This record gives sequence, structure tokens and C-alpha cells, in this order.
Amino acid sequence: MSTENKKVAENPAVQAKRSFGISQQPDSFKNKDGVTIELRPVAAYAIQEAVSKIKKPHVPLVPHPNDPNDITKFIENPMDETYRQEVEEYEREVEKASLDAMVMFGIDIDKLPENDKWLEKLIYSDYVSADENLDEFSKEFLYKKYYIAIGGVIGKISSMSGIMQEDIDIATDSFRG
Repeated sequence: MSTENKKVAENPAVQAKRSFGISQQPDSFKNKDGVTIELRPVAAYAIQEAVSKIKKPHVPLVPHPNDPNDITKFIENPMDETYRQEVEEYEREVEKASLDAMVMFGIDIDKLPENDKWLEKLIYSDYVSADENLDEFSKEFLYKKYYIAIGGVIGKISSMSGIMQEDIDIATDSFRG
């Protein structure tokens, strides 16, 4: 299983959903599994809370070029290749956490499908480990992410929330420092 598919319970959006709930005007419909789905606006705070759980990499220090023999003088080296890769990974994780928060908070369901065939497909496709003990929040998140958040659903939630990409960027930037 890839590192992207780490334990669902550790997902920042799932963790944030556990901390609080949101109830606003929904846009509802029923899917083929008989699940009633309500799309809701997402508070920017929900995205900020999820993003705040992503650790920003630290800029490595190197000896000061004007005095490389002085072990008390260092400067940051943001051009370090490992650091740059870590920053790219961090930015991917921040974007993923933002989208996952939109899924977790912007989609409400009345129940999970009667059978677990949907979950078996995710396990078979290696999106989740068969060994993972999933709680209800984790199962809810997986169902929302892989079976509901398709075909413009995230765009609709963003629109309902008044959240533009620029707003998401501002919210995530507030937790980068």
C-alpha cells in the first residue's frame, strides 16, 4: 500500500470531523445505493483545522559561507534537494487535506450502504488495507471520497461555501508558518 493510503483514521479531514460538526442548508439527493446525500457549505475553519495537522518541513541549516569554520553560525538552505522534495510532498498533502475536508464536511449521508461491497472494492483496489480496523467516521469518509465526490460534487460544495481556490490557498497559508 502506498504512503498516500496511510491509515484512514489518521487523515486530517477525518480527525477534524471528529472535533466538531457543521449544520447548514443542504442540497440533497439519493444515490443508487439508497443513501440520502446532502451537500453542505464548508466553513473555512474546517479546512484550516485539517490543514493544520500537516507538518511543514524544516529548512535545513548549513555552515555560514563567510565563516564555515565557526560552528555557531548557520544559515538556512532552502535550495537543499531533499528539503525541496519535502516541500513538494507537503504541498500535495495540504491540497489533499483541503479536498478531503471538503468531502468530509461538505457531504452528509444518512447511512452507509446495506452491504460492504463498496468497501471490498476499495480493499481489493488497495485504497485501504484489509487489516485496518475502520471506525464509522473512517468508513463514512471512504464512501464519500470514492463513491460520492465525483462529477463536480467538490465544485458544487466549493460554490455553496463561497470558497474559491484563492480562499483555500489563503486558509492553508495561515498554517504553513
